[in-house]
Amino acid sequence: MNFRFSIAVLLLSSIAALALASCGDPSDAVAFGELCVPETDQCSAHAELERPGVGRNGLEYTIYTDSAMSPPSTVELRITTDDEVAFPDSEVRETNDDGDTILFERSYPLAEGETVRETLGSFELTVAERMNIELRCVQGGCAHTMTYTYFSDAIECVDDGVCSRTEVCELAYGRCAECVEDGHCDSGQTCDRETGLCFPGDARGCQSVPAPSGLALLLIALSALALRQRDKWRRRAPMVLLALATTALFVIPPSQAHAGGSATMNIGGGVRVLTGEAGQLTHPGWGITVTHQVRLHRLAMNFQLASNSFGLAEAAGTERGSISGYGITLGPRWYFPLPFSISALAEDRPFEAFVGVDYTRWSVAENRLAPVTGLDLNYHAVGPSTGVVWTWRGFELTARLNASQIFSWPGGVFSFDLLVGLAP
Repeated sequence: MNFRFSIAVLLLSSIAALALASCGDPSDAVAFGELCVPETDQCSAHAELERPGVGRNGLEYTIYTDSAMSPPSTVELRITTDDEVAFPDSEVRETNDDGDTILFERSYPLAEGETVRETLGSFELTVAERMNIELRCVQGGCAHTMTYTYFSDAIECVDDGVCSRTEVCELAYGRCAECVEDGHCDSGQTCDRETGLCFPGDARGCQSVPAPSGLALLLIALSALALRQRDKWRRRAPMVLLALATTALFVIPPSQAHAGGSATMNIGGGVRVLTGEAGQLTHPGWGITVTHQVRLHRLAMNFQLASNSFGLAEAAGTERGSISGYGITLGPRWYFPLPFSISALAEDRPFEAFVGVDYTRWSVAENRLAPVTGLDLNYHAVGPSTGVVWTWRGFELTARLNASQIFSWPGGVFSFDLLVGLAP
């Protein structure tokens, strides 16, 4: 197995691992705003929402009191639609005085300083194209504000033929359901209408598994090296063990992740920190990186794919735990030797340092920071990179720092990466 084939195997495996780091169709934020009771000239008590295309509705909102001294009161949130929605025969939705279907209605008693946070999905809000949301005071001296973000999810089906043989398509909710009544489930199970699944049952659906994917990716790379030069495997064993030790970086929980990425063909991961206003709404996160680099003497051009994840802070106002980002990076590198080295098997292996400038096409899968960043999903980012590289017998270890400003975004991103890879 030659070196170029090993590079190809590693590149394809790396791309597959990044793809597995997140699965499922993301939700698109299509609108955000706020409602107030009592309403003012700047803040209304109702809003009309319209989805730009076909999809399932989702709404995340937070209701809080405007003053810590506000007396206890009760507010009501009502969401209606004038669209014709094909509800299942077993479900009847009430209508208001105007004949509009009431999709959701709930009252919230709020004491001093109390905050309520909710997430609604397509089971409550259906696939209606238009919705009207209204916040009303029903008791006490209300002084409350509701902030909301409106999402659109891809529909799962348009008829039963798209679903599996054991599922039916619920057009009103745009989903494939395992059951619509208890009789569709096995003995001892009941039908959970909110999810359309029999309960209790096996866990289903897509789950984010980037850490094991990174581990598998590193093992694939090491296997390719072993096959390439079996006769030298024993001599490479110490370095392979060192590389295997770095796999621990991929199984540490995201909040503790420390790992990295950059070089001829490297993979790794590391810490990510958003700065500015976006940084105030998120916790430090982590990322997986795949890089490929073409170098001529001291100059090089670096290409990078990355998958990033950040935990959302309480101030973000959402029940969802994280926000995911993706990046495609291109930038030049300038290398220069450092005046120290490591002696390995009677050979001096010097360190090199590099500096460069990176351009990144920064993207988010679900923009749950839309109230502060806007509704865009894709942004431009530019910033300097620097790092240290050590190469030994076909392996390359890299530690790298990058700080980029994300344009049209309230802040930037700082990253620290550790990478291991192949060098000719």
